[in-house]
Amino acid sequence: MMESTWRSRNVERHRKTARTSYRRNLQYQRERSSEQYYKNRDAILEKRRLDRIADPEKYRSYRLNNIENRRKCSRQWRQAHLVECRVRYKQWVESNRETRRLSMRRGSASRRARKCLAFIEIVDPLIIYVRDKGVCGICHRRVSCEAFHVDHIVPLVKGGKHSYENTQLTHPRCNLLKGIKIEC
Repeated sequence: MMESTWRSRNVERHRKTARTSYRRNLQYQRERSSEQYYKNRDAILEKRRLDRIADPEKYRSYRLNNIENRRKCSRQWRQAHLVECRVRYKQWVESNRETRRLSMRRGSASRRARKCLAFIEIVDPLIIYVRDKGVCGICHRRVSCEAFHVDHIVPLVKGGKHSYENTQLTHPRCNLLKGIKIEC
């Protein structure tokens, strides 16, 4: 019969020793790891990029399978760097006013549609403007390309879809006066 080694006879003792050693050196390990990353940052990022190109399916499945963990990590980072995030966001808003305005328009209708559990299609307000030739769907007068609303013909709260077939171009005033009524 083969004699067992000390390690195999003392598995629990070895694990306990390893755990305490790890905890004792945790801060040092983190600093060292961070230092190594920043020294070789460009090489590491380039290697990751090449890996993503070589096997895109692997990275796509990782992203999909770890959505909650990625959101949690992102939330924690934003909370730890709150001031920096606010400054970056303000800078981005200043340099991308038009993009922000359009994304706010797209997002608010989609959020409302999700609340009502309605069908959601990505609706671009400018496509609606071009499709309706700049004419209000309620009063049939010209609409300014600077200030217009995209109205749901059948309101979301009454079971309407958030899609191109259920939207029309309107003046802000016409849309707000209509409210959640269904026009015939």
